[in-house]
Amino acid sequence: MGPRIELNSLSEENMVLKNELERIQQELESKERTNDAQRKEIEILKRDKEKACSEMEELNKQSQKCKYELFQLNHRVLQLGEEASTQQAQIKKNCITIQLLTHRLEEAVHFRELQMHGANLRLRVYSSGQHLEDIHQLQDQTEQSMSLGHMAELQQLGWEQWAAQQLRMECSLQEEGRQLEAQWEEHKKQLKDTEEQVEEVKMILKNMEMLLQEKVGELGEQFKKNTKSDLLLKELYVENAHLMKALQVTEEKQRGAEKKNQILEEKVRALNKLISKMTSASFSV
Repeated sequence: MGPRIELNSLSEENMVLKNELERIQQELESKERTNDAQRKEIEILKRDKEKACSEMEELNKQSQKCKYELFQLNHRVLQLGEEASTQQAQIKKNCITIQLLTHRLEEAVHFRELQMHGANLRLRVYSSGQHLEDIHQLQDQTEQSMSLGHMAELQQLGWEQWAAQQLRMECSLQEEGRQLEAQWEEHKKQLKDTEEQVEEVKMILKNMEMLLQEKVGELGEQFKKNTKSDLLLKELYVENAHLMKALQVTEEKQRGAEKKNQILEEKVRALNKLISKMTSASFSV
C-alpha cells in the first residue's frame, strides 16, 4: 500500500504543479500583452516627441525669420522718418525762398511803378515848366525803396528779363514744393503702413513664442511619460524574468514528479504481478 499512497501523493502534487504551471503561463502571457501595449505606447510617445521637436524647430525658424523682418521694418521706419524730415526741411527752405522771391518781385514791381510815375512826372514838368524838386524827391524815394544790388541787377538784365526770371524761379520752386509735399505724404503713408506691419510682426512673434512655450511644456510632459513608461517596462521585464525562472522551476518539478510517478507506476505494476503470482501459488497449494 505504501507505493500506492506515494503514487497518489505524487499524482496530487503533479496536478498542483500543472495548475501552478498553467497559472504562471497565463500570468506570463498577460505580462507579455502588457509589455506589447507598453512598447506601443512608448513608440507613440517617441513619435509625438519627434513631431513636437520638428514643430519646435520650424517655429524657431519662423521666429528667427520674423525677428529679421522686424529688424528690417524698424530700419525702414527710421529711414522713412529721416527722409520725411529731410523733405520737410527742403519744403521749409523752398517756402522761405519763395517768400524771398515774392518780396523781391514786389519790390521790383514797386520800383517799376516808381519809374513809370517818375517818367509821367517828368512829362508833366516838361509840359508845365514845374520845378525839378519833385523829380529829385522821386529819385530819392526810388533809391530808398530798392537796394543798390537790385538796382544794378535790374539795370543789367532789364525789367522784363529780370521779372520773367524771378517768376520762373518762383514757379519752379512752387512745383518742386508740390512734388516734395506729394513725396512727403507718400512717405508718411509708407511709414504708417510699415509701422502697422511692425505691430503685426510683433503679434506674430508673440504668438510664436507662446506656441514654443506650449511645445516645451508638452515635451516636458512627454519626457515624464517616457521615463515612467521606461521604468514600467523595465519592471515588467524583471517580472517576466522571474516568471520565466519560476516557470522553468515548475516545469522541472513537474518533469521530476512525472518521472517519479512513472517509476512508482512501474513498481506498482511489478508489485501487482508479484502479488498475482503469489496468489496463484497459494491457490495451487
